Amino acid sequence: MLKIIQHETWLSEIKEPDQILIREKNEVVIDLVTFPQYPDALPNNRHRILVMVFFHFKEFMCKEPIEIADTFCQFDIFTDRDLLLIELYRMVVSVAESLRTHLFSKKLPYFVNEEFPLDPPDVIRAKLAPELKKINQPLKSANAALN
Repeated sequence: MLKIIQHETWLSEIKEPDQILIREKNEVVIDLVTFPQYPDALPNNRHRILVMVFFHFKEFMCKEPIEIADTFCQFDIFTDRDLLLIELYRMVVSVAESLRTHLFSKKLPYFVNEEFPLDPPDVIRAKLAPELKKINQPLKSANAALN
């Protein structure tokens, strides 16, 4: 059994830079936070995951990127089996796509012909793999305790 409940996606205001920038590129940063399960939780108890996606401009010769917009979405996962990498990937990409839609639906002149450079699927999945182990680890230990 797998049940994923997606909560409301929170989208930030779009911050337009106040000066003209010489940009190197845009970047999309994906971050995932897993909340720990209770030690005595049953195998199909809830996992809570927070997916965060940030859209940055990288300015020429500047270390720190400028954050233009971000989004957060919380997911509750009920399962009695391991979560698959493709399932986690689909959750993350859906949040990234909502940020992309939000950015470009405003039709601001600053974003005309801009790229939304989401990493290729293999790169995203490689970044998600360590978090997937954290999500599935409590489930495995709980299943072992029941047997």
